[in-house]
Parts: sequence; C-alpha cells; structure tokens
Amino acid sequence: MQSPSEHVPPDTIPVLNVYSGTAKNLQIGKSAPDAGICAGMSIERSVRMCMDGEADAMWTGPVSKESLHVAGYNFPGQTEMLAMLSRSGRVTMMLVAKSFRVGLATIHLPIQKVAENIFVERIVEKLETIDASLKNDFRIKAPTIAVLGLNPHAGEHGAIGLKK
Repeated sequence: MQSPSEHVPPDTIPVLNVYSGTAKNLQIGKSAPDAGICAGMSIERSVRMCMDGEADAMWTGPVSKESLHVAGYNFPGQTEMLAMLSRSGRVTMMLVAKSFRVGLATIHLPIQKVAENIFVERIVEKLETIDASLKNDFRIKAPTIAVLGLNPHAGEHGAIGLKK
C-alpha cells in the first residue's frame, strides 16, 4: 500500500512501501547502502505517522547499524534515531514480552564503556522514565521495579564495586 488511509481488509497487516528502489538491490544478510536507506526511510516514515496520529504505535525489528551508517544515518542505533526524530529528551529502550518488561540503562555501547556510563543520575532518570511508562502506557497504577546491576558485587560498600 502507498498510504495509511487506504482501506485494509479485516485480518490483514498493512505494509507501506517507503522504498523506491527494487528488491534486487537488497540482499538478506548483507550490509549495503540500499538496505540502510530502506531501513532509515522506514523508521522516518513510521515516526512521522505516529507523530501525526496516523498510527498508534510502531515496531522495529533488528536493523543493521552498518547499513544505516553507510546510508548516511549516523546514529549508534535506531533508539537514538527515534529519540531525535520524535524530539524526545528522555528515552529508554524497553523490551516487552507479555507481562515482562525490561528497561535498559545503557544501549549501543561497547562493554568497556558501560561502567563509565552508569551513574546515580542516569539510573534515577531511567527509573523515572520507566515508572512513567508503566503507569501511562501499560496502565499499572503502582509499578514495582527491580534493578539489576552489571556487577552483582557492586553494593559491597566499596570493597569490590562502586564507592559511595
């Protein structure tokens, strides 16, 4: 389909064509500028549809960061791209499966940079964002949130992990 306003028969998943290239330019499992352009255009169009009220939600599958980069989309991942396109100051990646929800404190970082990007202010901000989402988006009146540490010994009063 070309427009979200087109009639969609019941029990049908509408698919919008946002890429003007041909399928022969795309190869499954191969990074290429055309694949990045197609993915980037799809994300841009989906965000615009949500922001304009044409769609209630969007879903992204795995996106090749390499393909996005060679296509000129210079974001660490689609989460950062979504944040910029939606003009959202505070974002948190949340994975959802039935009643199980996991919010991430860091995303798209090399493992050696994770520890330096975990600090009290970031954890508080992420917890506030997750709490608001659980209340507003999932209609949970009083969410209970468990926090997991990168280092299970991080709370040993500084003997092994972070000192207060």
